[in-house]
Amino acid sequence: MLRLALMSPEDQFKKFLEMPKMFGKICCFKSPTRQVLVVSDMPTYRSVMKRRPREFSKPDYENIMDGVQMAVSEGDMWKKHRRISSRPLTETNVNKLLPMITDTTQKM
Repeated sequence: MLRLALMSPEDQFKKFLEMPKMFGKICCFKSPTRQVLVVSDMPTYRSVMKRRPREFSKPDYENIMDGVQMAVSEGDMWKKHRRISSRPLTETNVNKLLPMITDTTQKM
């Protein structure tokens, strides 16, 4: 499975499709950075996602980036970020910042 990281996305997808034939409907493996659970049975997938949706729904961006940002946060954390940022990020306020944003990005 270590070779997965070196494969193209298309080849990785093909490998995931072969896993049920080799390991059964549910298999688990560890990559250098995380543990991956592969479920190829829809009833089992639904059961897992109903019982533990936040644990298996998507990658843990908190460990990749410094802190959690509104773009990748969920639930209560998203509500908190949304409440804090809703006033400063109104369309009028963002339009006022556009010249500065454009100038800065052109200098990059």
